[in-house]
Amino acid sequence: MIASFQKLLNIRPDEGRPVLILTAYYFFITATAIAGRSVSNALFFSRVENADSIFPFMLITVTLAGVVTMQLYTRLAKRVSLLRLLTITGLFFAGGLVLLRLLIAQAWAPYALFVFMEVVNIVIFFQFYIFAGTIFDTRQAKRIFGILGVGGAVASIVSGLALRPFTSAFGSEAALLLTSGFILLWVLMIWLARRYSHQPEPPARSADSDATTAPGRIDGYLKSMAVVIASTILVATIVEYQFKVISTRDVADAAELTAFFGSFFALVGFFQIIIRLFVVSKLLSRFGLLAGLVLLPVALAVSSILVLVNPVMIAAVLLKAVDQVLRYTLNETSMELLWVPIPPQRKLAVKPIINGTIPTVLQGIAGLMIFFIVASFEVRALSVAVLIIIAIWIPMTIRLRKGYIDELMKSIQQHELALEDLNIDAADATTIHIIDHSLNSSDEVEQAFTLGIIENFNVAPWARTLNRLFQSSDSYFIRQKILDMAAGQPAIISNDMLRTLIENEQADLIDEAIRAAGQRSMTEIIPALEHYLDPDHKSAPAIKAAAAHAVLTMNQGPIERAQDTLREMMENPDANESALALRTLSRLPTAMASTVVHESAVREMLHSRSTRARRFILEMVVSPGYWAQEKPADNETILSVALNLEKTATQPVAMQVMRNYPDAHVIEVLTAILRDKGSSTALKQGILRALADYPTPEVAAAIIDQMRATQLDLFTESAITLLHIARQQPLDETLLQRLNGELLEIARVIYRNYQLLQIIGPDEPLLAEIIRQEIDAALPALLKLAVMDVPQTQIETIIAQLQAPAMLANILEIFDNVLSRSERDMIIPLFEQHTAAELAALGNRYFGALTQDAQQQIESYIFSSNRWHSVVALDYTLRHQPADALAQLNWHRVPTTTANKQLIGQHLRHNGLSDTVPDLLFPPHFGEDAMYTTLEKTILLRGVLLFKDIPAAEIFHIAQITEETTVASGEALFHEGDAGDSLYIIAAGRIRIHTGSQQLAVFGKGDTLGEMAVFDNLPRSATATALEDTTLLRISREPFFEVMATRIEIMQSIVRTLSLRVRAANEQLSASA
Repeated sequence: MIASFQKLLNIRPDEGRPVLILTAYYFFITATAIAGRSVSNALFFSRVENADSIFPFMLITVTLAGVVTMQLYTRLAKRVSLLRLLTITGLFFAGGLVLLRLLIAQAWAPYALFVFMEVVNIVIFFQFYIFAGTIFDTRQAKRIFGILGVGGAVASIVSGLALRPFTSAFGSEAALLLTSGFILLWVLMIWLARRYSHQPEPPARSADSDATTAPGRIDGYLKSMAVVIASTILVATIVEYQFKVISTRDVADAAELTAFFGSFFALVGFFQIIIRLFVVSKLLSRFGLLAGLVLLPVALAVSSILVLVNPVMIAAVLLKAVDQVLRYTLNETSMELLWVPIPPQRKLAVKPIINGTIPTVLQGIAGLMIFFIVASFEVRALSVAVLIIIAIWIPMTIRLRKGYIDELMKSIQQHELALEDLNIDAADATTIHIIDHSLNSSDEVEQAFTLGIIENFNVAPWARTLNRLFQSSDSYFIRQKILDMAAGQPAIISNDMLRTLIENEQADLIDEAIRAAGQRSMTEIIPALEHYLDPDHKSAPAIKAAAAHAVLTMNQGPIERAQDTLREMMENPDANESALALRTLSRLPTAMASTVVHESAVREMLHSRSTRARRFILEMVVSPGYWAQEKPADNETILSVALNLEKTATQPVAMQVMRNYPDAHVIEVLTAILRDKGSSTALKQGILRALADYPTPEVAAAIIDQMRATQLDLFTESAITLLHIARQQPLDETLLQRLNGELLEIARVIYRNYQLLQIIGPDEPLLAEIIRQEIDAALPALLKLAVMDVPQTQIETIIAQLQAPAMLANILEIFDNVLSRSERDMIIPLFEQHTAAELAALGNRYFGALTQDAQQQIESYIFSSNRWHSVVALDYTLRHQPADALAQLNWHRVPTTTANKQLIGQHLRHNGLSDTVPDLLFPPHFGEDAMYTTLEKTILLRGVLLFKDIPAAEIFHIAQITEETTVASGEALFHEGDAGDSLYIIAAGRIRIHTGSQQLAVFGKGDTLGEMAVFDNLPRSATATALEDTTLLRISREPFFEVMATRIEIMQSIVRTLSLRVRAANEQLSASA
């Protein structure tokens, strides 16, 4: 029953106890407010002569008392924890009421009680929400804060109904002791709830701290909040005055007046319960925060007009009821939501000011307003002031909602890494000394590292050290690095030293010396350059290229010979020589390089098979010198440039080149390539990135035309480009409607994948991993499409923080305030805590039956060019589909990879499905000599500690390079001192590791041995002998390194795992020592 009730109220199991305790807490603080204020108001208005006239001055007194209290409260908050702060205030208030009860007969007591209870009322509510905010995050607050208020509504009813019989039996004064009891009970609730609270520590005090600095600084967002709160307090104070004055005209007796107030609050409490349970959460979820903020001022405006027209008791009661019901339910929850994104420590510093000091000051101002208005006009005239305030209040709530979204974004951005560049002061004496010491080190690695640090600095302070190091070092790398740094620094390497190097044909670094001499315009080396450029001289390519570079740089000597040399090298079939020529040309000024590469050769080289050649030509073309003369808008040349968008190495510079051509021509070429079905996925991705520079409706429409949710890579890239365009030029309604269709399509794909997860169940981890990876890849595209109508939303930051649990609540709250209702309903559940079955059910509700779609998705995996997707989906299908279903599969579309052939051959041999599968494509005997298929190897490797953090798709690449080997019982796998060139994974059996007769370890299935030898290339440190017949998977060093070189995820994971092992070993050694 309790679980059903929690589900009805949307309370999760782990939230039940804190919700119950805080609801009780709110019950007791509301009971405190109602009982205490009812008594204080009744005693004040019944015992004080001319209370109506004095009341405005009492509000001013409350203001002064409130300001003093808030100052003391803020100072105390800086010194003690939140739990102690709440306890201290509770005990102080309880004790104060007991003391006032003892002195109530004094003439001044009604005045003091009135002020005291007003201050109590200010403090207890705002500190409740500070405490609740340390327990619940933004999303929880939106669901739960309204429910917590039910405690207050129930308290209104219970207190209201109980006050009449209580005061009749014991008198009004006795209610002060009852109020004191309520205070002690809410203190008890705080202590019961403390275990759920993430309380901020009091801020550390420092000598230079300033009151104007964070966290106490009040920024634009908090100022807007203060204005809204000020408007609320001004209106509420005026409304309360109108209500009390009009009510006391009809009810004069203190007991009757207390009873009337009690009955009124009981009725109000009933309506508060209804609204909190069934309206607040649903209204905020459906219409957003703005609705919660605006409804109160609108309703008060209507009610105030009624009082203005006819100030009778029914109108005053209605006005006060609207204030009490909406302000303490919907508006209170909405206002408290505004505080949730604020960091706890900052909230503790500023909330007492905004929710405490400011309201008390405003009550005083309201008192003065009431005094002056009532002195000249009737009570109804106060409604005019209310309407004027509301006219300011409503626009400010709209501004406040925007600030709320910005504040949520701030809280998300603060969790992003902010990396600062390393700054070294090269003029600092200490720095100079440290670097000088490192350069004089005998450690070559330390020298190289230091040279890398200072290469972009002015190296004059170390000129003498560098000169000495250049002459004494035996390292080619060190000498080459210094020579490169000294090209413009004769103080390090003199011209004479360079000339000596250049003229000595047996010396190393001749090419580097020639380039340095060319930079210094050393014309005295021209004879040597002519010698090296002589066709009859068999100079090394690097020296010829350097000589040509020096001649062209100085623009003296055999210029034509230098140009011809570079052309010949570029046309050389030797890729290294042509690359060397291109690298040399790239170091020349564009005007000089263009004398070597003629215009006629540009387009031809843009199609070169050499990426370096194409990149060089693009870099030459992009330079301002190339465009000194106007170039024709040739679509063929633009096409040649655009085709270089396929490779990441040439993509950025190709995009720069295209900016020099007329936009219309570029758009025409790029959109044509995008429409071409023969264009590769990589080229289309590059085209989409380039189109981001052309924010026109034509481009946006062309991109939308090509969007297909089944082509996830292109779909995601399209979403990125469209968002970039929308930020420069908002998309029109027609395009947005088309994009909404694409949003629904990608959402369908995501929900279909959850349907597929439900179908395959929990026992298919490999297929489930593929499906979840596709979901993760589709979600960013979905979110980008969702904000196309509000493109300035910082969705990239939001996406980057989606994996941070602490940020998820704020992110979903942003979605709640930015997305449309239909988008919210579809998107937010994808990020909440739902099972695959629940999300599949939602998907079926939104899109109809998705089961058939899910089955088709498995087939698409089978036919995929992704070898891993294909073999995993094929394995699932072979194991779960009946023979007649397999007969319907289009086997000619199944990729004939080794892994698929092994898998199908295994199934054919075990299940006899030869009539279903074409033998020519998948021979039944394929792989029968192997003990394990590639898929089985992948599954085995997945359980190995060394590979535990690597996705299965990456392990699949390792599995393909493994070799099976067997060792008979008692036979050695390897001996101590053997060359270590491979690692082993035990598939079955046991291996004993020993040195001589001393046993070091015994390894079994899934264990690895010999992995360190793959990395350190050292001999085996022990012997490995089989304790029983053992099967192992062997991974050799060279293919393993090749895989790691091309799969960065594998290398990172293995390095991380080995680092952890070394660290653990070091810690164990330290502990032993």
